[in-house]
Amino acid sequence: MRLSRGSPAISFATIARQTSANAIGSSGNPPARNAALYPRERRSAIVPIVFALVCLAIVLNQIAGDPRESLIGLGLVAIGLPVYYFWSRTHARD
Repeated sequence: MRLSRGSPAISFATIARQTSANAIGSSGNPPARNAALYPRERRSAIVPIVFALVCLAIVLNQIAGDPRESLIGLGLVAIGLPVYYFWSRTHARD
């Protein structure tokens, strides 16, 4: 692979193709799931809870560090919620 100035050796598209190729296997079809061979695993709620707490800590830290900019960002997200709701309701009928 040739490297030129300003172009990465591995692009996002290359990584995505390789990841999807690994996920579906060499035959191009997703691996078959047999319920007898692959019993449903019980998932622990610890990982999602820790993730949510870490995200909350990051948000609170950002608000404490720069309240004006943080509240502007949260306001933009709040403005987008009705747009998302309207968009999802109108396209759910399609």
